[in-house]
Amino acid sequence: MIKSAIQQKTIGDLLKEKRKERKFTIEQIAEFTKIRVEYIKALEDTDYSVFTSEVYVKGFLRNYTKFLGINSEHALALYRRENIVKIPHSDTTFFGKFKARTRKLVITPNRIIASVQFC
Repeated sequence: MIKSAIQQKTIGDLLKEKRKERKFTIEQIAEFTKIRVEYIKALEDTDYSVFTSEVYVKGFLRNYTKFLGINSEHALALYRRENIVKIPHSDTTFFGKFKARTRKLVITPNRIIASVQFC
């Protein structure tokens, strides 16, 4: 049976549930995993604004889930499902910005002289 979006657990719910099931406090988890308490709370509350980069979120998730005995790939899949970022179709990529910055060829006397000298 397919679960609706309301019935599906978030990664934070899963982490909190497993931690309580194994009877650990957040402070104990922080001591064992060397992840700061505020980061563990943020992961359990799914508040990723605390982290400076998505790389940190994924790394801490991987370490925390391994400690709790959760499949880290499954946990990262839940994280990706919750945080789908849609990129607008405008040219916001590196090459799009590069294209926007390129100028059209402007012929000046210096360029004409330089091209004649190389021929």
